[in-house]
Amino acid sequence: MRRVNRVQAGFTLIEILIVILIISIVSTVAIMTLTFNQHKPFEQLAEQLTNLIQLAEEEALLSRKTLGLAFSSQSFDFFTFEKQRWQPITSGAQSVFRRQSLPDQASITVSVFNKKQPSDGKPQLIMTGDDGVPFIILIGKKNQVPLYEVIGDANGEVRYQRYSK
Repeated sequence: MRRVNRVQAGFTLIEILIVILIISIVSTVAIMTLTFNQHKPFEQLAEQLTNLIQLAEEEALLSRKTLGLAFSSQSFDFFTFEKQRWQPITSGAQSVFRRQSLPDQASITVSVFNKKQPSDGKPQLIMTGDDGVPFIILIGKKNQVPLYEVIGDANGEVRYQRYSK
């Protein structure tokens, strides 16, 4: 009897399924990473604002000054109330409070005592060092649901968290 040597050509079904599984896992991780990276600038902004507001509250308490935080469409500024008017903090020992730019496509909404404040470059959030003012700052992309919120309580505690409605 004659034996025929068969040469196998192609892949088995198991090999094809394993390749499809690996491709789907890699693409899922890539999509999750891209989505996470798109939100990262907004999370960093929320963390930065939280830290700066806490620092401003401490500065107001220790120096017995009144500080204000103002937002415009592209930046935010800290002000000090001196000589019966608001002065932007631009230099000196308080240079950490200088003007900060917002990420591209960022949207900021400020509410103090549950009342929405205009983003006109005038101080919307006032820190005197005595009592905290309850506020919420919503951070996200323009024309989209906010991604993060910075929350200030009447007791002076400030924190940020992922926005949930």
